[in-house]
Amino acid sequence: MPPPTPPASRSALAVPALSALLALVVGGRMLLRPPADGSRLPTGLDVVLVTLGSARTDLVGDPAAPGLAGFFTESVPCDLALATGTWTTPALASALTGQFPRTHGLGPEGTSLPPDSPTLAAVLAARGYATASFLGEYGYPRGSGLERGFGTALSQPSDGETVLRAGEWLASVPRDRRVLLHVHLGGLGVPYGPSSADPEYVGPLRDREIDQGFVEGTAFGRWHPPGPYPGAAGGEPVDLTPRDAAHVTARYRAQVPELDRAFTDLLATLARAGRSRALVAAVGLHGEGLGERGFFGPGYGPYEEILRIPLALRFPPGTVTVPRIGAADLVDLVPTVLDVLNVDPPPGIEGRSLVPLLEGWAQGDLAPHHFAGGPEAASVRTRDWKLVRRSEAVGGEREPKELYNLQEDPGERWNLYRRDSPLGPVGRELEAALGLYLEDGAAGAAAPGETEAASESRGRGASP
Repeated sequence: MPPPTPPASRSALAVPALSALLALVVGGRMLLRPPADGSRLPTGLDVVLVTLGSARTDLVGDPAAPGLAGFFTESVPCDLALATGTWTTPALASALTGQFPRTHGLGPEGTSLPPDSPTLAAVLAARGYATASFLGEYGYPRGSGLERGFGTALSQPSDGETVLRAGEWLASVPRDRRVLLHVHLGGLGVPYGPSSADPEYVGPLRDREIDQGFVEGTAFGRWHPPGPYPGAAGGEPVDLTPRDAAHVTARYRAQVPELDRAFTDLLATLARAGRSRALVAAVGLHGEGLGERGFFGPGYGPYEEILRIPLALRFPPGTVTVPRIGAADLVDLVPTVLDVLNVDPPPGIEGRSLVPLLEGWAQGDLAPHHFAGGPEAASVRTRDWKLVRRSEAVGGEREPKELYNLQEDPGERWNLYRRDSPLGPVGRELEAALGLYLEDGAAGAAAPGETEAASESRGRGASP
C-alpha cells in the first residue's frame, strides 16, 4: 500500500531560512550566562542508570505504569529525547559510552568496543566508585566490551530477579562508598504477552506467538505465516486489519505492569539501601512499532515511534528547580553525569552535557541527529524536519528518499520528496547535511562487522 499523496499545501518548497536553523542546531545549545552566584547541581552523588528496552514515549502515562509516571512527575523529564539505534545493543552502547553507533562500532549482533572508547563505568571506577550492571532479559554480547569498568555484570531471566540481585549488591557496598548502578529492564518487546490480554479477539493472530518471527514476517500490513520449520513456506499471506494491530498492541502492553513493578521495586530498593542522595536517570533505548505504518517491532526504520524515547533525571529533593528540558540525545547521558560529578569527560565522548539546561542558565534545542534503522537507510532530523535516505526503494513501495515536516505531519504520513520535482530549500539543505555525514562515514569510521548501525550518526559533526 503506497503512501498517500500529500496535499499541495504541504510542499516544502516555500520554507525559507533553513540554513539559519541548521546553523543554530549544529552549534548545539546556545549558552546565555552562568548563574551569578556560581551555584551548581549537588555533587558527591550516587549514580543509578535505568535503561528500558522497547520503551515507547507513551509508556509514560500508561495507566498500567503508575510507578513510572510518578517517577517522571518528581523528576526533570525531557520533551524530545532521541535514540541512536533501533536495536538494544548499539543503543545501550551509546548510553554507556556517550558515542554514536558509527563510532563505537557495535551493531545488533555485537562486535567489540574500540579500545579507546570511553565508558562511564571505567571513568567512575577509576575514581573509586563501586560499579555494577544488572541486565534483565538481555546479556552483553560476548567480547563486546560493554561490561568494561563494571566490577559486577550479571544477566537475569526476568526484570524482577534483576532488581533483587541489584539490591543484594547494594547491601554489600559500604554506605560511605559512592556507587554507579546500571539496571536494564528488558521485559518489553518481543515475545509479547499472551492472547488472553485481548480475550474478545478472534482473528488470525489468536494463539499465535508475537515473536521475532512475526516481526520479521510482517511488512506493509501483510503478515506471512511461518512454515513448519525454519526457511519453509507458510500459509497464504494475511492482510492485517486495524483490529489485528490492536490485538498486537494489547499483547505488547500486557507486559507493562510487570515492568512497572520492577521499576517501582528498584526505587524502593534504593531507599532501603540509604541511597537517596543519587542522580537517577531513566531512559528508553529505542521505541517499538505497533503497526503505525504496517510494521511491528523496533528495527524497520528511523520513524518517530522508534526514534523518540522517554528520558527523565531525578535529583535529591529541592536541588533542581528547572521543571523540564527541551531536547536531548541518548549520547548526552554520559557527559551530563560526569558534569554533575565535576569529572572531566575523557576524549571521544560525542554527546553534550545537559547541566547548563538543568541549572537554568542556558537555552537548548536539538542539534542535527543522524539516525538509521538499517544499513540501507540513514536520516537527518531537526526538531521540525526529517530526511530519510535509502539505498533503494523498499519493495517498490517507497521512494528511496523521504522528507517529512514533523510539525505539520507528526505521524510522517506525507512524504514531501518527489523524484520528478526539485527539492525546496529545506530538502536541499538537509540532503547536503546528510550527504556530508554519509561521506564522512564512508571514510572509515564504521568498524568491521558494524551491521545495522553502520550509517548511524555521530550526530553533531555534520553541517550543511
